[in-house]
Amino acid sequence: MSEMPPLRSSYSRKLAFALAIAMGTSAFADPVLSEVMPANRSTLKDETGAYSDWIELYNPDSTAFNLNGWYLTDSTTNKTAWQFPAVSLPAKGYLVVFASGTSRRDPANPLHTSFRLDSNGE
Repeated sequence: MSEMPPLRSSYSRKLAFALAIAMGTSAFADPVLSEVMPANRSTLKDETGAYSDWIELYNPDSTAFNLNGWYLTDSTTNKTAWQFPAVSLPAKGYLVVFASGTSRRDPANPLHTSFRLDSNGE
């Protein structure tokens, strides 16, 4: 991913809850929400050539992390809005999930949430 400064708005704080743990705690470090890009107009194109909003996850652990059973959400009331498929987040690696509203969950292709991000916060 490019070296962009983290989003410093209240929006990123409001999305801090975006990863909901479906299972109990583990001995490994949990992935973190490392960057959020609402209203993407020129930063990163998805596989269709569109500038979809996106969310970047980072795995701080030295072991790959399977995201199966984890969720992304933009809602405080629906914490299971979009479920990850059985996809692995590499050790010390990143994963971009496009927030395009198209819900694509094939782990062999770019992932897309069922929701879009609101640049004014949610």
